Amino acid sequence: MRVLVWVCATVLLFGCSKPAGKPNPASASADAAQAAPPAKPGKADSSSRLVPSAPMLAYAYQFGVEAPASRIRDLLAEHENACNNAGPAACEVTGSNIEQADRDQVTATLTLKATPAWVAAFRKTLADDLKGAGGRIAKTSVTSEDLSVQIVDVAAHLKAQTALRDRLEEALQRRPGKTSDLVDLATDLAKAQGDLDAMQSELAVLQKRVATSDVTIDYGTSENIMSGGTWAPLAGAVHGFVGTFVTALAAIVYVVGFALPFAIVVGLIAWATPRFRRWRASRRPPERKTPTA
Repeated sequence: MRVLVWVCATVLLFGCSKPAGKPNPASASADAAQAAPPAKPGKADSSSRLVPSAPMLAYAYQFGVEAPASRIRDLLAEHENACNNAGPAACEVTGSNIEQADRDQVTATLTLKATPAWVAAFRKTLADDLKGAGGRIAKTSVTSEDLSVQIVDVAAHLKAQTALRDRLEEALQRRPGKTSDLVDLATDLAKAQGDLDAMQSELAVLQKRVATSDVTIDYGTSENIMSGGTWAPLAGAVHGFVGTFVTALAAIVYVVGFALPFAIVVGLIAWATPRFRRWRASRRPPERKTPTA
């Protein structure tokens, strides 16, 4: 009886267990085909392309500042320090340059990347800072760019690319297959990961453009910044007189410099001509007088 039970159990055991066969290349190819990207990644589902209710705007502020030439460097340094003291999370200096043609002509430019809160506080104190330095705001402009659709599209592509990367990783781990299939899957996975990293960087740049604003401050010297009010016409007339006088004096110097060599040559010729004639006359022999009959 025990022998019969043992024989039945052995038959059932061998009947249920089947030797594991080699992986089917066709099934591995099918998994790779399922993991392949869509024919047109731009055609994502409609839900992923919905534009957000609030627009995502990237703002750019530009200020034109006029101040005395002697104060422009101080103003630029003051605004640059205000940005640096706020910290990189609130404001970053992206560019700064100063050009000086002469003592009275100085131009400078300062570019910043700042949060809306920092820009709002800066706009409130800018006029007072310039007034204390004898300057003023000559120009102000604000522009914006709507990045809503662009951000939504990049986010949708990023979601689809992440799903593709996950399917390729799953296919590579679950279906070893042939060596050639492994190489193809690894190549597709590397390409998908590279595209995913590029999309993540692009999305981060777009989001930073929305979270922070570009600020450009142009500093310049105004000709009549030191003379205003009632005396402005007189100051302008004096400035014009001085300019005209200096221009005329410069013209005279040019004329004298051009004519002086000719005058020197003509003077030498005039001085030497009579002396040369007297010298020739002194060299002539005396005329003989004939006796008269």
